[in-house]
Amino acid sequence: MDAYADRGGSGCTAVIAASTVITLNPPLLLFITMHRCWKCGGMQEVIALGSDSLTDDDYDSGGSGEIKECVLLSEIEVMPEAIDEYLRQHFPLYRLHYSQTAEMSYYANICECGANFGDHFLFSEPGGAFFRRRMPTLRK
Repeated sequence: MDAYADRGGSGCTAVIAASTVITLNPPLLLFITMHRCWKCGGMQEVIALGSDSLTDDDYDSGGSGEIKECVLLSEIEVMPEAIDEYLRQHFPLYRLHYSQTAEMSYYANICECGANFGDHFLFSEPGGAFFRRRMPTLRK
């Protein structure tokens, strides 16, 4: 899965932009919480994917490295077919979407009104559903 990940802090961390391709090691973690839409004001379920084990082939620009801490994924551009199918069936409002702000297509939480929640807002801004100080409880 291609994604952007932040290696900082303890526990699960929010994501900042870092252009790198990573390999997730099982299990894939799914975080679910409610968040208010910026456009219509309605409350809606939003999700984030994460991993507590991944391999970054460009780790610190020095070669291969395994990261053994909880990391949330943001701006996911490519997803394995089986995971994509599962998410389409169970979370149809999480889908590949073109963001004019980010000028790219990535898997995003979309409100029932059609607004994109935006990964930057959900993961990197105070008050965002997955901002590192507001992390929801992990459901297995």
